[in-house]
Amino acid sequence: MHGTQIAAPPLVLAVNRHRVGKMTGLEPKSLWAQFNDEFENVEWRTGDLVQHVRTGHSFCACHAHIRRDTGKKHEDGTPQLSAYRHGLNLMPTSIVALDYDKTTQKLREIFEQDPFIHDYACLGYTTTSSTEEHERYRVIWSIPKPIQHAENYRALLDALTWKYSVDPGSKDVVKAYAGNHTGSFKYIESPDNRLPREIAKALIAEHEAYLATLEKHCSNLGEKSENEWTARDVSEMLSFIPARQKGDLPYDVWYRILMAVHDAFPNETGIDLIKSWTYYRGNEIEDRWRSFGKTRVTIATLIAMAMDRGYIPPGRRNKLVGRVISGAIRAR
Repeated sequence: MHGTQIAAPPLVLAVNRHRVGKMTGLEPKSLWAQFNDEFENVEWRTGDLVQHVRTGHSFCACHAHIRRDTGKKHEDGTPQLSAYRHGLNLMPTSIVALDYDKTTQKLREIFEQDPFIHDYACLGYTTTSSTEEHERYRVIWSIPKPIQHAENYRALLDALTWKYSVDPGSKDVVKAYAGNHTGSFKYIESPDNRLPREIAKALIAEHEAYLATLEKHCSNLGEKSENEWTARDVSEMLSFIPARQKGDLPYDVWYRILMAVHDAFPNETGIDLIKSWTYYRGNEIEDRWRSFGKTRVTIATLIAMAMDRGYIPPGRRNKLVGRVISGAIRAR
């Protein structure tokens, strides 16, 4: 007698069935407004999502169809109201996704070789920018019990981003993920895989412990709080880290350094510091700066990286000089 197999919980998400292909950002605002209002909340099996992704439909987290006050004003003083697809409207959702644009691993390789993806991810597929030479893909996990609150969703996304050192792309909890109806479409489906809640919590706790260690490392420097580091300090820290043009710095490390500098200087000063340190193309740094928002990567990350390469913070230098002088006096 065969045992009865329990079906995996459904994927709880939202889909836009009305538009095919990726929105490029060049569309008029009216088209974006329409796109953002066209998503519908669904409960699907993984195979249903595969069919819509290969059709070119976009998907995102579940959200209410409500116009909310965003806290911003139009030029005439009237309040700006949200689209339906807006972080203020987040509803319980079960999916979280990461984009792998800079990895050298193929989609199949990462599903076969990475235990966290092999055991817990339910779907992976190549995105529209993928090529045979350089595969770019998206990996999707689903939690058995939908995530209720935006802060919990962000915590899991931050932890996954930290684990895989990938470009977070957006802090938007209702970010739209485009399907791929082009000839480059490949996918791997593990329909019964789910990311257990206790595993997700453990990953979040591991990430938070890492952040706490960095913050403690920073606070132990003693002489400065996070808000007191100057542009000169940051420039000196950067000088200890090889820039990307030398080929010595992996993309994920480079990206975290940008976020760390942005934490201390989210303005033009930060952009200038990065531009004087690293190779870049066109408006690459400005575009990154606009995309960052508030992340869990702080200036402590840059301090720790620089110290690992020989940087000594000003306060510690003063202590070292003091010990040298004291030793010299005692030796007389």
